[in-house]
Amino acid sequence: MSFLKKLLGLNEPDVNTAFVSEHIQVKSIREFAGLSEEQRLLAIIFMGDKIEIDMQDFEYFKFAILYDHNIHVKLAALKRIHCYKEHPELNMVMLKLKENNNPNLEPYLSLALQRLGIASEAEIKNRLNYYKKNTPA
Repeated sequence: MSFLKKLLGLNEPDVNTAFVSEHIQVKSIREFAGLSEEQRLLAIIFMGDKIEIDMQDFEYFKFAILYDHNIHVKLAALKRIHCYKEHPELNMVMLKLKENNNPNLEPYLSLALQRLGIASEAEIKNRLNYYKKNTPA
């Protein structure tokens, strides 16, 4: 690393992080589930932030939202799930989440429901107020 980079605090990227975020090569849910929490989070961010969304990536988002144990992976997937609004399974997944009323997913779940047109603005306000009142600080 050059002196100027050290002086300015420009560190070299971590090799694993750079690889996962720029060249995701998972071919199955099993491979995705086998990644570390950080790699799964980066994979979801990368897939959801691509210019051209690949509908096949929806399965990773569905897995992350419904089954991943890491809350940050779930929330990153919820934040980007609207990119897959054309996927035929999306409404079913989101309605299932809406019925489960998981306060740990708020406000990301309510925002996703609103973006997808599954919940009205009034319903979202009611949901958020309910969780705000009934969630310990």
